[in-house]
Amino acid sequence: MTRTARASFEITRWDAESYDSEAAGPALKQVAVGKTFSGDLIGTSTARLLPCSLEGGEGARYVASDRVVGQLDGRAGSFILQHGGLTGGGGEAGPSGRSFRIRRPVS
Repeated sequence: MTRTARASFEITRWDAESYDSEAAGPALKQVAVGKTFSGDLIGTSTARLLPCSLEGGEGARYVASDRVVGQLDGRAGSFILQHGGLTGGGGEAGPSGRSFRIRRPVS
């Protein structure tokens, strides 16, 4: 059996910095991100994103690791959330107010 938790988040910090910008090709960045979660997960996270811009500046692919501290399903503590994906174009601002689901087996 699997349980699903639903939560939304707000980005509270977004500090982007380029690295390896002198190389030919897409820009590589690292972004320090802070988030506040609400819903089934209540808490905060500190994350490091590693985005790589797509050709033409129309979005980026990224990988990220968040340390989440909060309360989920009546249990307090912390865990690491690793994710990646593709974001759309539109400038430097990151995603906000997005929702997500956490699934874990129930024993």
